[in-house]
Amino acid sequence: MNTDSKLIKQMNFQKIHTLFYRHAVLSKPQIAALLNLSMPTVTANIAALEQAGLIKRADTVESKGGRPAVGYTLVPDAQVAFGVEIKFDQVRCAVVNLQGKASAVSEYPLPCTGNSSYLANFCTIVKDYIAASGFSAKQILGIGISVQAVVDNQGSSMIYSRILPLKKLQASDFAREFGYKVLLCHDVEAAASSELWHDATLQDAIYVSISEHLGGALIHQHALEHGKQGYAGALEHLPAGQEGRQCYCGRTDCLETYCSLSALLSRHEKLRDFFTLLRESAHEHECHQRWLNYLNHLAQGLYPTYQILERDIILGGDLAPYLVPQDLLMLEEAVKRYSPFLIKEPFIHVAKVQINPALIGAALLFIRKQREESATLN
Repeated sequence: MNTDSKLIKQMNFQKIHTLFYRHAVLSKPQIAALLNLSMPTVTANIAALEQAGLIKRADTVESKGGRPAVGYTLVPDAQVAFGVEIKFDQVRCAVVNLQGKASAVSEYPLPCTGNSSYLANFCTIVKDYIAASGFSAKQILGIGISVQAVVDNQGSSMIYSRILPLKKLQASDFAREFGYKVLLCHDVEAAASSELWHDATLQDAIYVSISEHLGGALIHQHALEHGKQGYAGALEHLPAGQEGRQCYCGRTDCLETYCSLSALLSRHEKLRDFFTLLRESAHEHECHQRWLNYLNHLAQGLYPTYQILERDIILGGDLAPYLVPQDLLMLEEAVKRYSPFLIKEPFIHVAKVQINPALIGAALLFIRKQREESATLN
């Protein structure tokens, strides 16, 4: 087989495999029609994909005449990527399949010190987790590491961190240690990436993650907008008051100090307990006034970003599962009070992915790359 013939064969294999990312079930005639390939070519590649364990037989598919055709579907776990999340007091790991679904999520207590001992323990945790997963090296596309820090646009290096006591991390160092491809990502951008994966209609938005810390990411034309150096969307450091609240960045009165969950909750108070009290207590209870004050501060921070970009706002992070329609309505009304222009409702939404968004998004760096590289061959 000459080089051109071999390349064409590889391209056809990838074309057909990629098609299954966009269609739940496909028959050979459907594939032939969608890709303008001959039936012998489709049949040969379907057999190769089955043998490789990438697709399997599914339900029959109705045809435009004659007997129903045999259907085929993607094998989601044929290839996987690993998501790893570095947090202040723990490391979290997950396996993410070709459909972007996480499984085997595990948490490991490990206070982040940033010294050589910490990094050695971190690497041991990740390597042991991968070994225990049972996936072969051939099945593993790579490891995405989510970190509470700004990362360069290539995912190769950490360029700014004040939350975690980490020095400049390099993806290449981890790649040598693990023996797999590694990319780093900002945790908020990872979460926004997960939202993009699970909402094909999402085009332009401001993604706001509200957890212990605040974070933002910009979405434009169904893609993350990083900016020149990777700081785009960092609304957590917008000026937001004059009370002298100290921010971890070294300045005072950043939006982080008014709108993170640390600003909402009293010391030792759990988020779940706060919302249980909020939903069950009388409106005279102090938690209701605290919630209104919090929403007003959040509206102050969201308004200038919304006014400049005029994009819908998506609220994610630990706060997202607790939000109800009335909360969004109050927040929208508060934003509108700051605006001299008419704002059409609704423009604030709760994130669709509320469980493990950063873990999933980190692994999707490789799942998406696999899909997109294959798609370019179509």
